Amino acid sequence: MLVRPRNSGNVGAAVRALRNFGFPAPRVVDMYRFEAEEARRMAAGCEAAVDDIEFFSTMEEALADRSFVAGTTGQGRTRWRLEPIEQGLSTFLPQQWERAAILFGNEKSGLSDDELGYCERVLTIPTVDYHSLNLAQAVLITAWEVRRAVAPQRLQDYPQLATREQIEPMFEQMFAALEAISYLHPGQEAKIRTMMRQLFGRNGLTPREVQIMRGIWHQVLWLASTRNSGEGEEPGDKVTGDG
Repeated sequence: MLVRPRNSGNVGAAVRALRNFGFPAPRVVDMYRFEAEEARRMAAGCEAAVDDIEFFSTMEEALADRSFVAGTTGQGRTRWRLEPIEQGLSTFLPQQWERAAILFGNEKSGLSDDELGYCERVLTIPTVDYHSLNLAQAVLITAWEVRRAVAPQRLQDYPQLATREQIEPMFEQMFAALEAISYLHPGQEAKIRTMMRQLFGRNGLTPREVQIMRGIWHQVLWLASTRNSGEGEEPGDKVTGDG
């Protein structure tokens, strides 16, 4: 998935890189202006695939049906737990590939901290003297590594993972519960939110697991509210692990 790309030629080159290894055209988020002819020129031999690009205005729309999100960045980002791409991809669970998205930032600044905040894993391509790669080069290397990692294990039957559309309300409920029990301290909130997203998303969650987690956070919110108000009514809509 290409996030805020500014050069249509790079988008076309990324299309060609993906098609080289059997992947469909990418999703593109918040592109300033797309020049289809320039993209087709750089997608030489894969021009028809340019018409298959899906364009989205926001990250939320683009990721709504994805279960697992990884981001790519240069080696200088110390806030994040960075994993070399080959090592990181080799530890993905097979079921995570079915609805996975890998994000690539724009040519000048890469992914922002907010955009990396959507990611369960953050991958980097080790370099020597210069920390960043051309967008299409990064897509090409990643596509090759994904093909190597996923090919031997794709056909087995694994449980389906929850989509971002299902998971996001759980995270919002979780953060509300952590605020209610005064766990999120000023100055640390963004870091804790990022770490919790990565922790819960690293191995993926099934829809049932999301339901159970929402039940837990619902109970925490209820207990926090009764502690503050002195009320003792039983909470409604509690979800348990039974059944």
